[in-house]
Amino acid sequence: MSRRGFTLLETVLTLGLLFVGMLVTFALFERGTRAFAVGGSQSDLAGDARRSLLALVPDIRLADADMLSVDDSRTCADQAGRSVHRDAFCMGTLSRWDLPDNFNRVQASIYWDTYSVVYANRAPKGVLVRQNYRPPGSPYAGPWDGFPGSCLAEDFHLNAQVTSTRVLSQAVEQFEALYDENLRMLQLDLQLVDRGGKKVGGRARDQRSHARVRMKLENTAPD
Repeated sequence: MSRRGFTLLETVLTLGLLFVGMLVTFALFERGTRAFAVGGSQSDLAGDARRSLLALVPDIRLADADMLSVDDSRTCADQAGRSVHRDAFCMGTLSRWDLPDNFNRVQASIYWDTYSVVYANRAPKGVLVRQNYRPPGSPYAGPWDGFPGSCLAEDFHLNAQVTSTRVLSQAVEQFEALYDENLRMLQLDLQLVDRGGKKVGGRARDQRSHARVRMKLENTAPD
């Protein structure tokens, strides 16, 4: 009994359909991979914004409102020409919270021995940095006279007499600090940007992530 094989036309059509199917499969795979990468990048950016602010929360909550200084007038133009905030604030803190000698138990007060300055410079790709200072006169009882004049260099490496530096973020588009004196509440808004981090229709689009925290300064002496 003879068996009929595939004709040349049938073979060509089969291979053509197989090739088209493979192209569609690869296109869907590439699109899915790109979407996953974009989603991962956006998630990383959002995580960076939250971590940057959460790193400040413990010391801000333990700060004294009478030692807080806020400079909310710092602005610059972003790459689109819009005016954005690059604010700064300074608070008193302790180098060691675990040392009994740093506390006056009789008067229920704290011997503040460090000033901590947090600010975003005004470079196109902003850097949010925290730097600590220990000027003469410790323990401190009021705002630092050196803020903001001597500690907000655009290149934070140029700030003098810094005892420690921590870079919180290197992708700052906007950093805004708002203080309510009546409520003793400090609000920080941070917006990060990933330039060209998203591809739409073959073109690069910026990705942004925003984080906000509101904290009451809880170690203020009673009025």
